[in-house]
Amino acid sequence: MFSYPQQAKFNRILPKETIYRNAKPSNAVKKRFVSEVREIVWQYKLSKDTINLPSRDGLKEIQVFKITLKVPELNRDILKVIDKAIPYPIFYRLMFEDRINHVTSYKHVSGKNTDNCVVGDYFETGWVDASVPKIQLPVALNLKSLYEQMIVLYIGRPIRTNEPLEELVVRSHKIRKKQRELQTLEAKMAKEKQFKNKVDINTQIRNINSELAALTAE
Repeated sequence: MFSYPQQAKFNRILPKETIYRNAKPSNAVKKRFVSEVREIVWQYKLSKDTINLPSRDGLKEIQVFKITLKVPELNRDILKVIDKAIPYPIFYRLMFEDRINHVTSYKHVSGKNTDNCVVGDYFETGWVDASVPKIQLPVALNLKSLYEQMIVLYIGRPIRTNEPLEELVVRSHKIRKKQRELQTLEAKMAKEKQFKNKVDINTQIRNINSELAALTAE
């Protein structure tokens, strides 16, 4: 999604063994690493030293990883393990053949321990041609402001007036949950034969649509 400054380029291969050592994944996840991941490259490091933005509220660095895949999709358990191993926000560039999917999660510090990061939902752009032009980084006064502006663009939903980022993330999670519930009910409605049951399901669908309208209102 973003075009990163050359001075922030890091370009170091991140061995899977390093991730295993820091995150201690299960054997099942290790097998997924082997079968799904070809290479992990630590592409960029955004910090005071590289882009001259000071840290704020414990956010000292933002990382950009390129993950070249062996398969068309990557299990999110792999990203969770990487996020557990690296105590900084990470923006992923998933690469498969000539396509790219930009993925990140809302990652924030919990409590006073700046190394203790909580990983939230994952947001992604979806697969696009790798040649699609990238956008410039948002203008910011510190790393926290930069991070918040970046992740709002990944969420892809306008932030409400005076709405903290944490509330936008929670609201987006609720929207996703309601959308899944709606899909389940619509599939159930398509199979239902009895009129009475159809009426009940239709009532539930209307209620969820009302809740979604409230959640998505700007």
